[in-house]
Amino acid sequence: MAAWLSREGIPFVKRDVRADPEALEELVQGGFRSTPVTMADGAAVIGYAPAALRALWQAHGRPA
Repeated sequence: MAAWLSREGIPFVKRDVRADPEALEELVQGGFRSTPVTMADGAAVIGYAPAALRALWQAHGRPA
């Protein structure tokens, strides 16, 4: 996922829920039970879904 985001030129912050208890708590509090979860301005894409990630990126005013 990180490699794909980098290749696409999409900036991101990677958080490891196995190593970061706060990140895990945020994931659970958000109602998510699996990873990866990609968030942008409150919208989420669950799993590795390139088309959905591109759509999320574009929906938030970023160029394709």
